[in-house]
Amino acid sequence: MLKEKIYEWIQLFCSQLFYDGYQQVAASMINVIHPDTACPPSDRLMKLVTMGLEVEQKGNHIRLHCVSNNYIRKPDIIYDRTLF
Repeated sequence: MLKEKIYEWIQLFCSQLFYDGYQQVAASMINVIHPDTACPPSDRLMKLVTMGLEVEQKGNHIRLHCVSNNYIRKPDIIYDRTLF
């Protein structure tokens, strides 16, 4: 599962590099990692990061804590205002 997620992140990263005009860097990365699927130019990574930053600025997020390679939802009293 972790390996698939890492490949997904790398594919998003390569797609963003293609989208931003860094074809040679993206092609070099693809030649090293040999992803299963193509990495067409895309700005999806930028959109995901932007959405995440907006949520973080609003303070509406809940931190995830790793326990034995399983992620659990654990309220963070500093950020989760619904506890009060």
